[in-house]
Amino acid sequence: RITVAGDPVRYQVTLEPTRQQWLFALDVPYEWSLNQSFMGRQQQLARIHPIDQRVTYDALSYTDYRIDSEMSRSAQIWYSEFPPAKNLRTIELALDMYRAAGRNPQRYINDVLGMFHNEEFYYTLEPPALGANPVDQFIFSTRQGFCEHYASSFAFMMRAAGIPSRIVLGYQGGEINPMGDYMMVRQSDAHAWTEVWLQGLGWRRVDPTAAVAPERIEAGISGARFDGIGASWGFDMPSALIHKLTLTWDALNAAWNDWILGYGPENQNRFMEWLGMERPDWGTMLFTLLLLCVALIAVISTLIMLRYRPPKKDEAAVLYRKFTRKVGIAPVTGETPGVYADRVRLENGNVNGDVDEVTDTYLAARYGPANADLLQALRNSVDAFSR
Repeated sequence: RITVAGDPVRYQVTLEPTRQQWLFALDVPYEWSLNQSFMGRQQQLARIHPIDQRVTYDALSYTDYRIDSEMSRSAQIWYSEFPPAKNLRTIELALDMYRAAGRNPQRYINDVLGMFHNEEFYYTLEPPALGANPVDQFIFSTRQGFCEHYASSFAFMMRAAGIPSRIVLGYQGGEINPMGDYMMVRQSDAHAWTEVWLQGLGWRRVDPTAAVAPERIEAGISGARFDGIGASWGFDMPSALIHKLTLTWDALNAAWNDWILGYGPENQNRFMEWLGMERPDWGTMLFTLLLLCVALIAVISTLIMLRYRPPKKDEAAVLYRKFTRKVGIAPVTGETPGVYADRVRLENGNVNGDVDEVTDTYLAARYGPANADLLQALRNSVDAFSR
């Protein structure tokens, strides 16, 4: 039985194909949208069929919760069993430590975690092989391992003292992708920890791997994530540039999945509901699609027209063109107004009117500061000009 408190966390999960039935969510999931899925007796979120294609679902979780504050005697026995005639030295050690803790479960848990922290236990991704009594060898001999070694050894010691316990497999942390503002959880983020059952409190999470002193961690997540590539380059991790390119590619791939590959019936229905239509028939959807296409083409055409429309004609240039038509001599391409005035006087000495006055007024009105009086003066000069 799950008892929740506080405010829930709402989020969306995009899960790549795993060929497994397990689904992923924050502890502890309370609601989820994926069909044909359920929560098992040990709070395992799963689907009836294996995940053989990418799925996306919404979920709601409570981070403040209590699981099974009361447990039947048979269940307590079930979670306290361990292989007989195996790892006898660890059993003896567990009983001695439990008695030394005054048979107080919480004090005993702290003492076992203290042993992992204070004694020479190491975290490594390349531990030595273990034999027929793996817990004994790990506790008393090799003292090197990763999360599964610590979680299983801790759970064994809890059960040896009669404290119900279980190993939990999941994921710890992840990486925020700033390109898409979402968290990426990779297989390299997989983790194992332990849960112990305490009377009146229910199942409580304990991570014995976290008890190992930081100076005795020989290989971290970055080493696991890149499988030694960074070390071969002489760095702990690949370059920042490669990492940024990886994040960018993942963000583009996520956007492609959401907007292109993920546009199925569910997204179609959500889109139609956003337009104010619930459960429309195919005719309504087709008409809506055509209407949207027409509207999109109209918007694009308007933007193109606004972008490439010809600039508004300069009024001074319009008046000067009127002046050249009155003169009857067409300006040559690249010819300045001053040169044009000189050529007019040479080619047609009979031109009446003050060519220089029009030219000077035009240059001032066209290239000087905006001045309505100059434009009016140019207009008057052009109107008064005659051949």
